Amino acid sequence: MTLTTGERGLHVPPLSTKTDGWLTYRNASPYDRYPGFDVLLMRTVGSPSGRPVGAQVSPYRQALCMVELACQGCRRPAARNEQGHPLFVLPRWRADGTTAYPAQGLTDMPPSCARCALSWCPVLKDRGRQLLWAGRAELVGVYGSLFVPGTTGVLEEQYVELAEDEDEGDDAEEERAPGDGAGGQRARPNLVSAVVAERFVRDLQCVTPADPDQVRKLAAQQDRAATLVLPASAPAGRP
Repeated sequence: MTLTTGERGLHVPPLSTKTDGWLTYRNASPYDRYPGFDVLLMRTVGSPSGRPVGAQVSPYRQALCMVELACQGCRRPAARNEQGHPLFVLPRWRADGTTAYPAQGLTDMPPSCARCALSWCPVLKDRGRQLLWAGRAELVGVYGSLFVPGTTGVLEEQYVELAEDEDEGDDAEEERAPGDGAGGQRARPNLVSAVVAERFVRDLQCVTPADPDQVRKLAAQQDRAATLVLPASAPAGRP
């Protein structure tokens, strides 16, 4: 999910506005938006190759992990407990080391498989880790740069909410499994139509601590069933 040595950062190419009011790039590509979502994604400079470096993430790969509830480390399905709740691994402290990281609420960190949850991570190296089962993990918004309509102003690192797909109705929301937000959200056509998103956000609720021994057992089961899980690499040409 993090940028690789072949990617030199993030950038926003020249923009234009579509007839429906949504931002688009003048040289549009199939990977400017995650399938099923209208929000425009920030692009990476270069191509994904080499080893992962740093803590900055690829907007498209982060969207894949957040929308599909795939592991942020290997893109395999997230681990789940007996109740079907996905596993999240969050830092215990913020980057400044002074404030405890909340165990529930908004997060831009995707879930994890059992094996990657126990692995070394540069983000968690000096910040501790919390293993958590999320009873609810609704996809609720994005962080990105907001391009103020009708002006040249840019508001960087804004949180903008998504709205429920109006075609689904209230009953469809009740039937959706907790934490499964794929295909069930559309962006509000006011603010988020003018945002270039860097990271999708989920709202973790009904959170309970995960037993590390249980996670280790799930990791062992994952190793034994390795041939049954999704491929770790994206198809050729995908960011």
